[in-house]
Formats: sequence, structure tokens, C-alpha cells
Amino acid sequence: MLEHFFTTPDYVFACGGSVSVINSTHTIQGVSIRLRCDHRLHLRISYYFNFYYKGETRRLVKPVLYELSRVKNPPTIPADAVRAFKAPDVSCYISGKSIYYTSEDGSVMHLDPVSRKVKGYLREKVLDNTRILYSLVGAPFSEILKYNSLYSLHSSALYRNGVGYLFSGDSGSGKTTTALGLVAHGFKYASDDVVLLEEVKGEIIAHSLTSTFNVDRMLGERFPGIVKEENLPVKEGAKVTVSIERIVPDSFIPHLRPDVMVFLKINSGGKSRINPLSQFEVFNRLLKQTLLAADKEVSQNQIQTIGKLVRQVRGFELLRGKDIYEDPACLVSLMAEAGCHYADH
Repeated sequence: MLEHFFTTPDYVFACGGSVSVINSTHTIQGVSIRLRCDHRLHLRISYYFNFYYKGETRRLVKPVLYELSRVKNPPTIPADAVRAFKAPDVSCYISGKSIYYTSEDGSVMHLDPVSRKVKGYLREKVLDNTRILYSLVGAPFSEILKYNSLYSLHSSALYRNGVGYLFSGDSGSGKTTTALGLVAHGFKYASDDVVLLEEVKGEIIAHSLTSTFNVDRMLGERFPGIVKEENLPVKEGAKVTVSIERIVPDSFIPHLRPDVMVFLKINSGGKSRINPLSQFEVFNRLLKQTLLAADKEVSQNQIQTIGKLVRQVRGFELLRGKDIYEDPACLVSLMAEAGCHYADH
């Protein structure tokens, strides 16, 4: 499934062969990552990096260097470090130009955004919790992308008849369900969950971060042509990774120009409907979905990009009722309605 993303690692043996360090190169959306770590870490981290869409090489962007190691006692962060944010799995601290990410078990990631180097000191037990491990590893890379004017947004991205759509919302609001329903009715997709926003020649473009979908059992059963019954996860909350473009040929596109911004909200007791939103409301909702850069200057550029996106799109709120679950074709009609109306200005 992901074999075309994997690179051939370069093995370096030290201390008479008792410890092996692996050097490998990976690419996410055109940004090169050089990874150096031991064999056990490499099995997990390389899979994580290779999961994302490779994209086209960005020749003027310097590579990011990751040096990761397993340690019993990770170093403490500087006493003058100020906490920038606290997420469910990771906390972020700033000390001068340095940025630190920590987990509850004491594992630490140190990012120097100037040299583009990431050093990780990971406790053994964090390797068995991939959710926390990947949050620790991904946070510095997401921050570095912002220094290259690439800003992540939790949104699915779809395209049809010359119109690009972004669907944003909280976890569980139905981004993946919406994306699958529209792809099944002829839409092309760039992402089911996260895009990277970039200004290109005065326009905001949404780039794909993954070309695959993460599907749980309930969603797989609603779209039986996507995942075979025997491949669906049994455990509640578990998901499988599905390459939709292999099932629906030519359905994947690497990027699109957003024209319509749709915020998803569950309306369990009523019929689905779509309402226009003002630019002010769209901007506020996007900010709530955005993790701003730790650096003030970078975060200001990020806010400016969001503002340009707001002026570029028509904004709507989609209240999702049971009718969409019973007949996904209803969603296509609602999107046609969105394409014919403009948000209030």
C-alpha cells in the first residue's frame, strides 16, 4: 500500500556492530527529511513519514534533519522556557528561538528552526504508544513547514466542475464521510482530513498531505465497495488505511484552488441544510481550527494567509442530517446549491 514511498536506508554500524544507526531520506509535500536513528525507532518513524504524500520536490527548501534516540533520562527543557500551547498528547515550550515538545512520560523533542534540526530524546515506553510518538515527531515538522509558508488545516478537500471545496470541522463532524460520499458521486479529492495551505501567485492553494483515507468499520460498511469485509477493523475506534484512487481511478488530485469553504456540523434531529456565512464568521471559525506558529512573525504570515483564503472563498455551514447518511446523493445537491450562492459580505 505504501511501498512506493519507502526509501532504501543506509546502515551505519558502531561499537563493533553492537549498535546500528540508520540514515534514510523521506519526503513530505516536496520537503526532504533526513532521518537518523536506531533500528527500532526507524521501523516506526519511517512508516510515519512514508505515510504522507511525497509531492513534487521543492528545490529551494532546505532539508529537515531528525536525530532521534532512546534514552532512560531525557534532558529537561530550559528553566526560562514559556509554554506556547498544550495539546492532548504534547505540550510546546519556547526558549529564545528554540522550540521544545514534551509528552507526559518526559520524552522531549528539540527544534532549532534556524538550522532546521530536530533532536529527539524518547523514553522506551513511548514507542508502544504510536499516537503520542507520532504527535511528538510530527509537531516539529508541522512547525518547520510554517517557516516555508505551508500551513496545515484540518479539512477535507474535493473538486468538481472547476470548483474546489474545503470541508472543515471538529473531529467526528464527518469530514471523511463527506469526502467518501462525494467521491462516490464523481468528485475528485485531494485530502480526507488535512491540507497544507500555500499562497501561489496571489492565490491560496490547498495541497494534499495524504493521498489515502482512514476508514473505520462503520464507515467501511456504509461504502462496501471501498474496503472488503475481511479487511475492516474489529476493534472499536480502529481504522484501516485505504488507497481510494486504486478503487476509483483518477479520483486523486495533488492540489486544488479552494472556492467554497464548508464548515460541518451534525444536525441529528433534522434535515440537512446549508447556510451562507459572512467573511467575519468564516475567519473566526478558521482561526479556531488553526494552530498558530510559535514564532510571532511566522504566525502573522499565517494569519495573513488565512485572511486571503477567506476573501477567496464563499463560506457556508452545512448542518448534516440523517438524510445524507441514508442517501449520500443529497450531499451532491447541497454542494450544487453552495456553488450557486455567495456568502454575505
